[in-house]
Parts: sequence; structure tokens; C-alpha cells
Amino acid sequence: MPPPAGRIPSIALLSAISTAGPLAINIIIPSLPGIAGALGTSYASAQLLVTVYLVAFAVFHLFVGPLSDRVGRRVSLQLGLGVFALASAYGLVADSIGLLLIARLGQAFGACTLMLVPRAIIRDSRDDTKAVRDMALIAMVMSAAPALAPLIGGVGETLVSWRFGFGFCAAIGVAMFFWLWRALSETRVVPAAGYPAVGELLRRYRALLANRSFLGYSLALAFLSSCFYGFSVGAPALFAYRYGITPPQFGIAMFCISLGFVVGSFVAARAARYLTLNRMLVLGSCGIATTMALLTLGAWVDSFYYYIAIMIAYALANGFVYPTSISGAISVDPGIAGAASAFMGFAQQAICAIVTLAVGAVAGPDPIAFLSITLLAGLLCPASLLLIARPGRS
Repeated sequence: MPPPAGRIPSIALLSAISTAGPLAINIIIPSLPGIAGALGTSYASAQLLVTVYLVAFAVFHLFVGPLSDRVGRRVSLQLGLGVFALASAYGLVADSIGLLLIARLGQAFGACTLMLVPRAIIRDSRDDTKAVRDMALIAMVMSAAPALAPLIGGVGETLVSWRFGFGFCAAIGVAMFFWLWRALSETRVVPAAGYPAVGELLRRYRALLANRSFLGYSLALAFLSSCFYGFSVGAPALFAYRYGITPPQFGIAMFCISLGFVVGSFVAARAARYLTLNRMLVLGSCGIATTMALLTLGAWVDSFYYYIAIMIAYALANGFVYPTSISGAISVDPGIAGAASAFMGFAQQAICAIVTLAVGAVAGPDPIAFLSITLLAGLLCPASLLLIARPGRS
């Protein structure tokens, strides 16, 4: 039986559900060189498993957000978890890059739902201050996915095969489906006038795109995320071909980096009590730009440990930008929080996909080309904040 209506959703449940997206993205990253070898294809082709995932993830945002506003948060999450589990299971038997890409499309739809809808649930059930704190707490828990996923995937590849990651995602999807079924009630609040027709929704979308603050928050999040995904796609080839790093070793390195996300999100949750949202954004985005500039120097330092240390510093700064940019973007028009979250997620994942495609094309033992791409993304993160209206300005 479903839980009673009106129950405030558990932050533990929302956090766990939100981990599926970063889990599915990151669990196969250490295995990209192994997938390329096992399927007899190039590294550039194997990294399409990341790029295509991000492209589909971006496009699905445009449908999932309005869907959750229309049919409800609970039904949307049930659908997303079901598709996620089935697509992950299909990856266990796919025997070509083409078939694996189909599995990744299904994973992307499910993960999109599982990352986007909990944000709308937070907006449904919390006030502004509590929403920022809970966004930060969710981000802290979500950090466990990119922290553990590469380690799980790397060790799983060594002990079983590169398919281990797909099986792990399938099991997680099934477990979360039953938890959600028993514990989550509906939070969607239907406006007195009902939901807008398609034409009205498109008008609101245009209004969001014309809103400088919405664009500023969304682009800051997009370029922040692009730095990480660009590094994640370029690093496996660099570390394997230049330094001889194995998949489990790469997983341990990514685990260390992701611990920085946990610490940064924890500090941000505490700082939200004392700093304004925009002040946290400025501090964090300047930290992102600085760490990406230092990361580029790695081409001359030429040390595996240097790259990891700088990315840990990046992860600390991430904690100040990620939850605040999301909260700012979806607060622009609370009446369509799901749709605003969708548009923000579309911009985030679309730009990440472009960056990973560019990085995948130049990835290899020479780091300068892909580091230049991550540097550009890092510099554009604080530049995006110039679009955000200051208090007292229209």
C-alpha cells in the first residue's frame, strides 16, 4: 500500500534516489579503455557511452519536468526507477557499442527523473532557507555516488568484467523502487487554476530563457559540472597511457576527489546559515576558476598526484556552487518548479555533453588539449554570475 498522503518526504529517501544519476554516469568511467578493447573499438567511440548519456539526459529534462508537474512526483519516480533498472539489466547482455548506447539511453531517462524530481519535491515541501540546506545535504549524499562509483566499477571490472557496473545499477534500481513504493507520498500542489496548457507552458519557458538571473544560475551550474565531466572523460586515457594507472587505482583516485564533494557540501550546508545565496555562489565559482587554472599547470608539473590534489580542491569549491545555483534557478518561478528544474538540467547536461565530446576527441597521453577545455569551462563559471540581477536591480 502507498504511504499516507501529506507525509513530508524523508531527506534520506530523496538523497538516495538522487544518487542514481551520478552513479550510472561514473561507474563505467574507469572501464572505458577496457570496453574499447573488449569490443574492438576506439577510445573515442567508447567515451560516447558518456557523451550520449549526457545528451539524452539533457533532452529528457524537457519532458520529465512538465511530466512531474502534470502526473505527480511519485508516479514520475516510479516510472524512472523502472526504466533505469530495465535499461541497466539490458547492458548486461549488449554485445556492441551500438546496443550499449541503447542501454545508456534508458539509463539516462531513468536517472534524469531520479535527479530532477527530488529537487521539485524539495521545493514543494520546504521553505527557501530549508530548501537550500536540504539541497546541500542531498548534494553531500549524492557525492557518495561519484566517490564510490568509479571505485566500484574499477574493482568490479578487475574481479568480474566491465559489465559489472550495469548489473550493480540494475540491483540498485530494483531496491530503490520498493523503498519508494512504501515510503514516498505525493507532494505536488495543484494550482487553483490548474496546470497551464502547452502554449502557456512554452510562454513560461520563453520567459525563463529571457530571465537573466535564471540563465546566470543555470550556466554557472552547467560550467561547474562541465569541469568535472571533462576531467572524468580525459583522465582515464591520460592516467592509463601516460602513468600506467589501472582501473581500480583510478577508482581510488576518483574516490579521493569525491570526498572533497562531501566535505564541500557539508561546509556549504553550514555556511548557508550565515551567507546569502549569491555570496556563496561568488566564493565558490571563483574557487572553481582558480582550481581549473591550477589544473592546467599539470601539463608542466606532469604528476598524477598533482592532478588529484587540484581536483580535490575543485570538489571543495563545488559544494558552494551546486546547491545554491539549483535553488536560485528553480526559485525564479515557483509555480513551475518542475519545468524550471527541467530547463536548468537541460542546459547543464547539454553543455556537459559538448565538453565531453570535445575532450573525448583529444584525450590521450598528452593532457594540454583537454585541460584547455576544462580551463575554459572553469573561467565561464564565475563569468555566468554577471547575468544574475543584484538586489534592487531589475
